[in-house]
Amino acid sequence: MEKEELFKISRENIKWLKENYEDLKRKYDNSWIMIHNKKVAESTSTFNEIMKTAKKIRPKHHND
Repeated sequence: MEKEELFKISRENIKWLKENYEDLKRKYDNSWIMIHNKKVAESTSTFNEIMKTAKKIRPKHHND
């Protein structure tokens, strides 16, 4: 995946987060969430748990 496309996806997810922040805060208060494709893909109680999940689904890069 090209860097430009990754930035576009990130911007879309950030926009979605901002638009849904209050609902997400109510639903996932005191949790770490991972947003993927403009939805909550995972929620956990610790940063380490969410990072393990993120590493499993992150896009693969070629010679960055």
